[in-house]
Amino acid sequence: RTTSALETQLAACEQRGATGGVLAADLSSAGKASDAGQAILDRIGVPDNLVCNAGVSNDAQFLDSELAAIEYELGVNYVAPLSLIRTLLPHMRGQPRSIVAVSSLTVHVPFPGNATYAASKAAMSCFMRSLRIELRNDSLHVGVVLPGYTDTAMSDSVETPLNAMAPSKVAEAVELCIRERRDCVIPGIANRIAARVCRSLPELSDPLFARLGEFMVSLSNRRSAG
Repeated sequence: RTTSALETQLAACEQRGATGGVLAADLSSAGKASDAGQAILDRIGVPDNLVCNAGVSNDAQFLDSELAAIEYELGVNYVAPLSLIRTLLPHMRGQPRSIVAVSSLTVHVPFPGNATYAASKAAMSCFMRSLRIELRNDSLHVGVVLPGYTDTAMSDSVETPLNAMAPSKVAEAVELCIRERRDCVIPGIANRIAARVCRSLPELSDPLFARLGEFMVSLSNRRSAG
């Protein structure tokens, strides 16, 4: 998320024979995201692939969330990616390129404390599905990846008994989505099972996740008291 970290990552890629560049951008608003898209066109031209991966989560119950935090969450997770895509899409059409959005398993699995995060990611997933239909006669590929709980800086403060997925697994899922031009990829067998169960049997899955939410709140309270 910082220029120095990006430059370190670029150096590691270059040691493996890759070439690249770093463009620091603010993806928290539509206008700034559009500016980033135009900077990409100006500096490197039309990209072969666009991966919308920036994301932020409140990690709070809905009634404990400030409206400003919810608006920021929606901006980063939904509005800004749309603006970036809107800027680059006219130039990417007509070629076998790919646009992939990293959404979230919470689109299907109602993880406690993520109501507004799930809503923002569901909005992005629905947009990508509709965009795919609009571009059905175009050679451009549109796909989404729905990772589960992943070990990133965003999840450091999350209290959960679940095992976190390695970020490399999400990267592999993105690569698979692009290479095989998949509509949707859910990395991890357990995540795929959870998504299927929650879609098919909400009357069973919703009470289960409600109890999980109660357990997480209790766990957090015990740790705070300790």
